[in-house]
Amino acid sequence: MFSIIKENLSNHIHNEDTSKVMGYPELGWFGSAVEEFGRYSTLRAWLESGYEDQYNNALRLYVKALKYFGFDWDEVENELKECKELLNSEEIIDKRMYAETRIIPRYTYSRVDSLGMAQIRHYGAINARKRKWVDLEAYKERFEGQALSEMLGECGLIAREHYKANGGKLEQCGEILGYRVEILGKVCRFDVEGRFVRFLRKRLCEEERGDLFVRVREKVQNTSHNDTAEKMGYTEFWRFKKGAEILGSCGSLEEWIGRGFYSLGMRASEFFVGLTDVFFDERGGRGASQKVSQYLKAM
Repeated sequence: MFSIIKENLSNHIHNEDTSKVMGYPELGWFGSAVEEFGRYSTLRAWLESGYEDQYNNALRLYVKALKYFGFDWDEVENELKECKELLNSEEIIDKRMYAETRIIPRYTYSRVDSLGMAQIRHYGAINARKRKWVDLEAYKERFEGQALSEMLGECGLIAREHYKANGGKLEQCGEILGYRVEILGKVCRFDVEGRFVRFLRKRLCEEERGDLFVRVREKVQNTSHNDTAEKMGYTEFWRFKKGAEILGSCGSLEEWIGRGFYSLGMRASEFFVGLTDVFFDERGGRGASQKVSQYLKAM
């Protein structure tokens, strides 16, 4: 894998977008790093070089390249295993694990709420969502000197411990359904027993807007409206059903937005973002609804 990454970096040495992804604001800094990287033939030699510049160290640069160019898990697993004593888990594993829950806390604006009450409820929902976070920095000693598969297994143990410590549910979030964490940029999903389930490789942000709309529409048509309405914060089922029926009859996202749907202070675009958050929260990794919002702003 190291040789493939080296070739990819060399081919992108004059690419400003790649430079920025690698953390370099200027091509000159990026070019110098790529040239230094190219002097080594193995990952161990590169990590042992002690390379460090203003923006990256040796491991951080390699990890960023893996995330950007993509990689085969088994191949990288074998490669990292050969030099696991040189690894820093903080560069490999995301700082947070996320609990997937039955309810995604959110506040839906109501006209009867005063501005002060609206702010209290809004920030209350944000704080409730933070209960879904599991701080992995508190467990960093458990990842020291471990290979990739061992780190994956340790994340599973932490997930199981968290589930048992909370009795399988979180306040305002309801039942815990599973866990996810990013390792080398891949979203890894675990069940509540801490067993690894699968990689969630395709990010929500990689989908075309039209494809995303079709997936949301199919979910709306084939998922229990009562359950979805509750997760969206609707207490009156008929209000959600009206929006779901209109969306289900639309042929595109543009048509749905053009219908001018509005319910409980929620515009058509916000309704759509809320649906993606409910249906595909596990697929989006971090900021799924924020990425969908970027689609809508581009319309």
